[in-house]
Amino acid sequence: MNGFEDFVPMIAKLKHPGARQFAQKLCEASTEEERGIIRAYHQPTITARQAAEKLGVSLRTLARWRRRGVGPEYRRQSERTVVYLADSVEEHLNRRSDDDEEGGTDY
Repeated sequence: MNGFEDFVPMIAKLKHPGARQFAQKLCEASTEEERGIIRAYHQPTITARQAAEKLGVSLRTLARWRRRGVGPEYRRQSERTVVYLADSVEEHLNRRSDDDEEGGTDY
């Protein structure tokens, strides 16, 4: 028993298949470490275009940042599709504005 059995009836009511699958995996995880890994994998994401707009940069700049290993954290969904972790984009935006106030960082 991992303490999540009480949530089984609620899981059955979830309409979105991804949310249902996430909740089931979370309930099946036997340790807190496994649950942390599952939560980290299922973070909210935004498209590369949305990330570029939010950061005020071009898609080419995002691609260059990926190659250089700088910029917000991303996941590759397929060979051609990249999504960005929404929280990481926010953190990167805040970090860039802090750097601008202190003299900047050259990417």
